[in-house]
Amino acid sequence: MIWWLKPFLDRILLHFFSQALFGEQPSIWQTLKALPSLFKTRLLLALSLGRFDFARSFNLPVWQLEGGKGASERITLLQKNNTRKQAVWLTIVCMHFEGIIFLSLFGLVYFMMPLSYSADFSAFYEEGLWLEVLNMIFYFLVLSIVEPLYVAGGFALYLNRRTHLEAWDIYLAFRRIAAHLSVPNEK
Repeated sequence: MIWWLKPFLDRILLHFFSQALFGEQPSIWQTLKALPSLFKTRLLLALSLGRFDFARSFNLPVWQLEGGKGASERITLLQKNNTRKQAVWLTIVCMHFEGIIFLSLFGLVYFMMPLSYSADFSAFYEEGLWLEVLNMIFYFLVLSIVEPLYVAGGFALYLNRRTHLEAWDIYLAFRRIAAHLSVPNEK
């Protein structure tokens, strides 16, 4: 259930990161007041088909922060120049990082078990209830570590791409102004 709700949890993290970018640190109360507006930003799509989009960490800031009717065209524009590939690789790396931390935690438990338990590894699996509880606790810990990094990484890719696009537009405008000023006036 937690895995399926990650897109909603990502929106809460992105809300915090976007506020913190401009020097504001929203309180818990301010974040709770912002929750209804986070539901409006294509949450149903994000929890269904969008859940399987490997570039969702990059697309989320466009949907949540820019929104509007032109968001799909904006995503297409922002995903040019290998940015989509970078977002997909961010997802793949974070998925592997989750798996490594998750398996490492189970390995730690296995190595900390008494020798009598670890010699008979089948006894480890016979007590399934505590193993399931441990599984959920470890997954929650892994999610608490990796998911903020994942959302921050996608947000950083988004900010980087926006900076490149808008700075390029400003550069071209300055070149046009400079070209216009360098042309002598004809009378």
